[in-house]
Amino acid sequence: MHKVLTAKETEEIAEQLRNLRYDSLARIISDLSFKISNDGFEDKCEGRIRLGYQLEALGRKLGIAAGEAFNVWNTCKNFMDDDRFRGCLVGLAIGDALGTTLEFADPKATTFTPIKDMIGGGPFRLPVGYWTDDTSMALCSAFSLVECRGFDAKHHLDTFVKWWKEGLFSSTGTCFDIGNTIRTALTCYQHDGSIGLETQSQSNGALMRLAPVILYGHDKPNFKELIIEATKITHNNLVCIEASILFADKVSQALSGRSKEEIRTSTVIDHQYVTTALQSASTGEFEHLDGSGFVVSALETALEAFFSTNTFEEGALKAVNKGNDSDTTGAIYGQIAGAYYGWKGLTVQWKNKLYMLNEIAVMASNLMNVR
Repeated sequence: MHKVLTAKETEEIAEQLRNLRYDSLARIISDLSFKISNDGFEDKCEGRIRLGYQLEALGRKLGIAAGEAFNVWNTCKNFMDDDRFRGCLVGLAIGDALGTTLEFADPKATTFTPIKDMIGGGPFRLPVGYWTDDTSMALCSAFSLVECRGFDAKHHLDTFVKWWKEGLFSSTGTCFDIGNTIRTALTCYQHDGSIGLETQSQSNGALMRLAPVILYGHDKPNFKELIIEATKITHNNLVCIEASILFADKVSQALSGRSKEEIRTSTVIDHQYVTTALQSASTGEFEHLDGSGFVVSALETALEAFFSTNTFEEGALKAVNKGNDSDTTGAIYGQIAGAYYGWKGLTVQWKNKLYMLNEIAVMASNLMNVR
């Protein structure tokens, strides 16, 4: 049996890891673990052997046995996962709360004024740090995943209806903002139990709430299928589905610790994109950058802001200052940027202003237990 390290020993080894620039090694091991869990190797044994070599190398560097190295890796991996999980979901809420100020604002109008901080207001006159339907639906999704120990379409929709009708997980206690596509899907579900009816809408309402499903499923073999099903319950349209697949692909890479260049130019989900714009976006070429409610525009605007900046704050401001559907652009940006920069990389003053900060962070951490 492997030795169980004490808290002090773990901290001492963690310090050594930092001194050894452990991030690079962690990224290698994380990539291997990701490939193993997603059948990236034809022979899983090959992946496990390669992972074992990395652990042994780590052990030799630290002067500890490979078994202890594995314990260290588990400790560090869990810490890193929790940091990125919390960053992803809280990042979504921060982007939403930041962007609500400029929601529906026309950036070409003479009265348009870019923001430099989280100040609230906007069309719903929200207090500073309060968020809109993007975060409400994401929290409904996180709640359902934890409650059901997995994805259940009916339970998801039941929870969405409780938000719509009763204000569940609303920052104000009532549903003050709901997209037309989502309203239609929930109305049909309530009327006759219909789930996943096809729609002509190519809006961004599924993308904005996707973080919990990504966190739950990113290391599962059926990850792509989960993303498709989670999208279809309200946005059963090919463009929306493919946008969700692409976004989930990029966020999952951020969660695994990959560099921005790797995330921008590579894909890990096996999918042949039919939507022309998403074919280009999958390799980091973006054309639709007006931050509108069109799902491709929302996705590309958020991704471009992420790849072209160096901090969570800088990218978030670039994303929401496009105006238009700025709260959703911010929420989409916040998911991938939060996964990449982690909880520690989120803007401190914005975290301190965020309504239900601790509850949202706990919900993200709880998703680790249902993976």
